[in-house]
Amino acid sequence: MFKNFEKIAVFLLVVTVVSLLVLSTGCEGQKESSGVEPSAKPSEEKAEEPKEETAARDKITVYFADSGAQYLVPFEYSVGSEEDKAAAVIDRIFSNEAPEGYLNVAPVDMKKPQVKIEGDTAVVDLDADTISFYPKGSTGENLFIYSIVNSLIDSTGVKSVKFTVGGKSVYVEGSNYDFSDAVFEYKEDIVKK
Repeated sequence: MFKNFEKIAVFLLVVTVVSLLVLSTGCEGQKESSGVEPSAKPSEEKAEEPKEETAARDKITVYFADSGAQYLVPFEYSVGSEEDKAAAVIDRIFSNEAPEGYLNVAPVDMKKPQVKIEGDTAVVDLDADTISFYPKGSTGENLFIYSIVNSLIDSTGVKSVKFTVGGKSVYVEGSNYDFSDAVFEYKEDIVKK
């Protein structure tokens, strides 16, 4: 009786080891052939892993508000290598499609601004006809401003961002900032750690 038990135990052990070897070899082969790496962030778009030298050119980082509307959280998106990254950042922020569990920072009724790069500064021109929808109150305004500022600086390599309204440097009624002379730099303390 014990001899049969020993034979069965050895047989099961051999079958288990062979099965594990076959499964692990099969999984490795599938992983290598897919070319897709799992995303580090749950709502991040998945894309084929770009070559090392083109990785920075094919990505943008866009900041959305956390669920408590207190901090900004960065999300990485793939873009075409020829795509205007500054315009892609503004498109993503004003699409009103925040990742699940996060909040849009751009007012729904505010028209998407134009953006252009001038040296080391990105100039964001807010639409004069929809400036009345500009967020009032320090928290909403800071999330709006620094979503744009941090996203443009991270994605395009500029050092600062300036805002204009209808092509002019002006004060926006109800704003905590005077756009006639304000230049914004990356703000780290608004980013959730």
